[in-house]
Amino acid sequence: MKRSNTENRRLPGLFQGYYWMHHYDQDKNLRDQYKDHPYYQDCIDFCSKWDQKSFDPNYKEKSLDYFIPMIEEIFSREPRSFV
Repeated sequence: MKRSNTENRRLPGLFQGYYWMHHYDQDKNLRDQYKDHPYYQDCIDFCSKWDQKSFDPNYKEKSLDYFIPMIEEIFSREPRSFV
């Protein structure tokens, strides 16, 4: 996993708050306190492209049955050794 991906999970929810804090009379730009962090822009990009879109109330999710063939395929594989 890329270092920026792990940092995106570690940094505070202030980056996600950019999309909702103003609805509660809070400063949505609180994330700017991390502007000197090496992964600041990566976290903004992640939240913009992926995270905030996961809360779309109009998103038509797939049923669990849709994923069963994929899950079965993955678990039918021979386990790999990492040693």
